[in-house]
Amino acid sequence: MLHLFDQLLTPAGRVLLDPVLQMFWAFALTAARLAGLFATGPVFGQSVVPHNVRVILIFALAFVLTPISSASATLVVPEAPLQIVVPIALEFGLGFVLGLGVMIVLSGLQLAGQLIDQQLGTAFATTINPDLGANISVTGQMFFVLAGAALLVMEPINGDLLLLSALVETFQAMPIGEAVIPSDTAFVLTGLVHKSLVLAVRVAAPVLAALSLITLTLGYVGRSMPQVNQLTLGFPLRVCTGLFVLGLSLSGILEVVVDAVPEALGEVQKLF
Repeated sequence: MLHLFDQLLTPAGRVLLDPVLQMFWAFALTAARLAGLFATGPVFGQSVVPHNVRVILIFALAFVLTPISSASATLVVPEAPLQIVVPIALEFGLGFVLGLGVMIVLSGLQLAGQLIDQQLGTAFATTINPDLGANISVTGQMFFVLAGAALLVMEPINGDLLLLSALVETFQAMPIGEAVIPSDTAFVLTGLVHKSLVLAVRVAAPVLAALSLITLTLGYVGRSMPQVNQLTLGFPLRVCTGLFVLGLSLSGILEVVVDAVPEALGEVQKLF
């Protein structure tokens, strides 16, 4: 065995070993970029996906994508530890930004759900969202689950495949080993936060408008018939009306989500 290692360390042995090391280095960089996407992506990054399943998916996809990612890259196998850590961190950050851009837009659904629950009077019934590690309203959690389901069945291509295809396209713009985080990344993410707020208003607008009409009607009834109990009449009326309007607008909400995700991906892809 020692004789075999001595042969590999000779110049002739290095000629045989270098292609293997380059392919392994390409595999590690590809897996790091995938890991960044799987850490924050709306489909892969959810806590319902076990960590061991994510690791298996990352390695399996990296094994498939390494020939593609290394085709347009000129790799030099690093020798110092710092030369290993920095490229791995940059590759991870590139995938992280790609998944984060989509998650920022989808977080607008969380805000929309909280706005609706505050007006319906059901904001006290909060639950823990393990994907964000914070309290979230019931309607916000429902929107989050429905958005994940809509992404998995969206047309013309499923949302999970859309995310992966966007990541594969980054291999052409930024080959592995040459990844950098653009200087205007914060500006683009800030723009996505603005779009997330707009999405929240668009989703919550039908219910909020209906509840505003109910409030005006109850105020008119209270002025004209003071003997009517506003609390007994108003709470069930607001809840029933809000749930009815929410049910009617669900299809439109899912359509808005399906349109917003490719747009967010396009904004992040322009960085690369």
